Amino acid sequence: MEKIFGSQNTSQDSGDHWLTVSDLMAGLMVVFLFIAIVFMMITQKENDKIKDVAVAYQQNQVAIYEALESEFEKDLDKWGATIDKETLAFNFQSPDVLFANNETRLSNAYKEILNDFSPVISTCLPRLETL
Repeated sequence: MEKIFGSQNTSQDSGDHWLTVSDLMAGLMVVFLFIAIVFMMITQKENDKIKDVAVAYQQNQVAIYEALESEFEKDLDKWGATIDKETLAFNFQSPDVLFANNETRLSNAYKEILNDFSPVISTCLPRLETL
């Protein structure tokens, strides 16, 4: 029977092989820890870039709003309009200025506003591009 199955080892297994496996696992854990740290550093750099772009965008938007506000300050009251700070859109408070009731044609008042607005905005836009 001993020839087939070999001799029975009566001494207890010392567990020395577990020491090398545990060292391997600790080494792998350190490698993955370094990978996680590098990934976090890359993510932080990307977040900083996104933050810089957002701040620059906000500063440009404020500068454009202030330029439009100063350019059209005397005309906005006359037109009954405001400039939206978020979208930089001109909003007319009175819908009668744009169209007459039940009409699809522009009103004469709005045509006059467009005639006043067009030359001013066309001279203002090239200056806004430099902001």
